Amino acid sequence: MFAGKQQQTCSDEELIGLYKKTNEAWYVGEVFQRYTTLIGSLAYKYLKNNAETEDAVMDVFEILQEDLKTHEIHNFKAWLYSVTKNHCLKKKRLNTKERNSRDALVTSASSVPGVHADMERELTLLKNKRLDQLETAINTLSDEQKRCVELFFLKEKRYAEVAEI
Repeated sequence: MFAGKQQQTCSDEELIGLYKKTNEAWYVGEVFQRYTTLIGSLAYKYLKNNAETEDAVMDVFEILQEDLKTHEIHNFKAWLYSVTKNHCLKKKRLNTKERNSRDALVTSASSVPGVHADMERELTLLKNKRLDQLETAINTLSDEQKRCVELFFLKEKRYAEVAEI
């Protein structure tokens, strides 16, 4: 790892090259940190929601970790802008589709007697199943990872606050 000033003198391309050689996430984290404000601002422009923006920023970090291994990037900032924009547009499209599907289902179900109660039961069962799956997944995490999940999702701390803690 680099010490203080030395890490700041490395270009984005050098850090990406080191990541490709070593597969150390630290290098991606260093490049990502340089552009967090850009990513967050762009994500908010498209999503208009703080929680979704924070999720999108984290998603972009995960995308970077995968895509930097295989893509040859010549202008990182422009490439990152495109990745972030495309991710946010995809997320926005999916949210709209889910909302429209849910609205259509509720509208059609409300016109059939007894279906609403059945639908409520099904949704409750599905929610409970997902909560069980989530609990199982959380139990596979390290204590530090569990703490991050708790702070972010349960205590609703912002990403920056979780990172600081």
